[in-house]
Amino acid sequence: MKKLSLVLILALLFSTVCGFAEGIDFSSMSDEEISALYESTREELYNRQIVKSDELDPGCYIVGVDIAQGQYEVEGGNNQGLWFYVFDSSSLYEEFLELSKKISIDVNYRTIPIGDSVKIDLVDGQVIKIQYNTMVIKESISTLAP
Repeated sequence: MKKLSLVLILALLFSTVCGFAEGIDFSSMSDEEISALYESTREELYNRQIVKSDELDPGCYIVGVDIAQGQYEVEGGNNQGLWFYVFDSSSLYEEFLELSKKISIDVNYRTIPIGDSVKIDLVDGQVIKIQYNTMVIKESISTLAP
């Protein structure tokens, strides 16, 4: 009887382990369940610091010096919106500072409402000017290697 019980327990354990080895059946999940799983996974990646996240106060940051080049998701910190610019070079930023009241310069200017986020691609030499509020900047999950 003990052997039969042991065999049944082992069979139960083996079938459970095999079931987990197959993975998650995403096709049976609703859109809401998939979205919740994605958000939970995303937050856990940030919490474990597998994906880098940082908060930047208002000011200027040079990509390649203060911030690594890459794809990021940015949002306002402290449950606030965000207002920032991305300049292609420090010389364009300096020109903007000197001439902003006299001429119109084409810059990548963004505002982000409370609770929203945007994805940005940053390359070495660009300048980010955070005008108001703290920027939460998170490495984009899509850049992670499997």
